[in-house]
Amino acid sequence: MVCIYTVGGAHLEMPWIMRGLVQIAGKDTRFFGDINNIKSIIHEGVKFEDLLNFFEGSNIDDLSSSWLTSALRERTLQKSKDKYFQRVFLTFELAKKFAREIQSI
Repeated sequence: MVCIYTVGGAHLEMPWIMRGLVQIAGKDTRFFGDINNIKSIIHEGVKFEDLLNFFEGSNIDDLSSSWLTSALRERTLQKSKDKYFQRVFLTFELAKKFAREIQSI
């Protein structure tokens, strides 16, 4: 299964993804959460998940501070000085951590 993680995607791209998959595949598309606040969309081997919905509106800084070790967080932030790139790198590290936690359950 391929997992695609977003942060805040339930209000941006996930409704568009949901509409597109329903129009293409119909009943094969499943989602979890409220239709206006989608946590996850699953279609065949692809899963789209919004991390903010799983953690009740926490932002990237809050999640990375509580989930990542300080050494990993600092190393990740040093990859770029651009704040948008830093958010992308932190999202990637959070998604890896989240996937490991889910697999261990």
